[in-house]
Amino acid sequence: MNFVKIMEGVAIVLLAALGVGMWSGSNDLAVLKINVASNGASIARIETTVQAILKKPVVILTPKLPIFNGRTTMINPRELKELVIKPTLVDMERFWPGASREAAVNLLVGTVLQESVIGGQTHLKQINGPALGIYQIEPDTAADIWSNFLGFRPDEASFVRGLMKQHIKDPDFDQELISNLRYATTMARLKYWRRSFKWPDDPNDIEALGTIWDTHYNANPDHGFVEDYVRAYKAAGEF
Repeated sequence: MNFVKIMEGVAIVLLAALGVGMWSGSNDLAVLKINVASNGASIARIETTVQAILKKPVVILTPKLPIFNGRTTMINPRELKELVIKPTLVDMERFWPGASREAAVNLLVGTVLQESVIGGQTHLKQINGPALGIYQIEPDTAADIWSNFLGFRPDEASFVRGLMKQHIKDPDFDQELISNLRYATTMARLKYWRRSFKWPDDPNDIEALGTIWDTHYNANPDHGFVEDYVRAYKAAGEF
């Protein structure tokens, strides 16, 4: 028995003790499924320990759990903010001055956390609904932005289309919402852009941002409230 097999055996015993119900792996990746409730700190310890033993990346799959901290959102909020949202909104400034204000960046981060993070996992398709991508934008909403906003602004439309797969003559707009973070971010920002509201003086005023989300993005009196946005935002930790 080689050293790798021995280490995998040690890992399996350790995982059983930690309540991990399923294990699979390859030469390049270990995949663990946890069948018991565990908070983000516990998941992080499991990930770190197993990765140290096996010397290869580890993916943790969990059941639906409450949000405990940023590690349970699957997408790191700080990286999403700095590597996707900020640069995308800065690029939008060419056509929409003010698009990248700090409050707008924070609003979009909070929108992702509230809209798509369920049970500690970032969903790319709404459960029992049509919304798609990390911002949970409905295809009808995206179509309305194209038809009734970008359709009358050719330069802006060209800019947004430039974010999509250029080698496809007729791109799959729904798939772009799912897999293209820059495009999805732009569409989410335009959804807010088309609404009239006052920005808070403090860009970190989470309750004010939650009110904007609830009034102009959620717009559903029966599902989702300001306190839900605030709770999801705070649960992700500092970013």
